[in-house]
Amino acid sequence: MGHGGFPEFRDTTLNGYDANKSQWITLGAQAHIPAATLWDGPNPCICDEPSDPVKYIPHGYMLLNFSGNTVSETFFDPAGGVVRAEEVL
Repeated sequence: MGHGGFPEFRDTTLNGYDANKSQWITLGAQAHIPAATLWDGPNPCICDEPSDPVKYIPHGYMLLNFSGNTVSETFFDPAGGVVRAEEVL
């Protein structure tokens, strides 16, 4: 599963987070919207004049591995570096 098919503007309503710092952000549940965790930070892969790497959310991809009753998720940055890996029952 990819999250980088095209540039996506950063959600400017996420107050209190540093867009220059790569980090996981946890969003609480709201009416008809479940809680979520998202990866945020600068996007050095986009050349936008004038260059503004915090204008867009980061690109990357995720692999799911299914083994019996266990699912493991591995999140990667565009260069193939592991951002996070975890097992979910």
